[in-house]
Amino acid sequence: MSTDEDTPRQAYAGVPFADRKNARRERLLDAALNLLDAEGFAAVTVRRVCKEAGLNNRYFYENFTDGEALLDALVDRLEQELALNTAAMMATKPIAAVDQAIEILVAAFVDDPRLLRILHSPADPTIARRRNELLLRSVAAVRPYLEVAAAEFGNPDQRMVETAGYMLIGGWSDTLWAYAEGKLGIERAELVEQLARMFSGIARTLAIPGEPGID
Repeated sequence: MSTDEDTPRQAYAGVPFADRKNARRERLLDAALNLLDAEGFAAVTVRRVCKEAGLNNRYFYENFTDGEALLDALVDRLEQELALNTAAMMATKPIAAVDQAIEILVAAFVDDPRLLRILHSPADPTIARRRNELLLRSVAAVRPYLEVAAAEFGNPDQRMVETAGYMLIGGWSDTLWAYAEGKLGIERAELVEQLARMFSGIARTLAIPGEPGID
């Protein structure tokens, strides 16, 4: 008599193989997150993740080639959740000012700080690569906002805009991580106000003296 172990690509108990495989993948990702939260990166081994998920090792390799692939998938899932949460907040509170945009940014990262914690964990090649990729995407995303804000004071210096983008995103990432970890003794509203003031101050410095802003 065939079993789930014998016929992995057939429906089992009415559940298609693809659905069962996806469910196992999610269990493995959940297990990895639990281990990261409780014990850190050292605990995220194939054996420990499978034990936490209650699955045989072969199901790990059914979904991931190795531990690096698992970490990649974990960051992917957290980034997708962050994007969905941010989109939901923007839908209910359209951005009309810098402080509102920063309020949404703070809420998205601080309400679920797991991505921040992973990206600020001790150096791991996969995590370091993913942090750099996120930095590049974030700098590209913030650049047009910096240009618009700077144009209120004069013509933006494009070379400084690029530098300011890296400084802002790198600084915001570290600041939000510090706040989420309880290292800043301020309320969220004050954090938002401070970040908005810093953004405006940096935008002002990007304007080339004596040159008119963009109409």
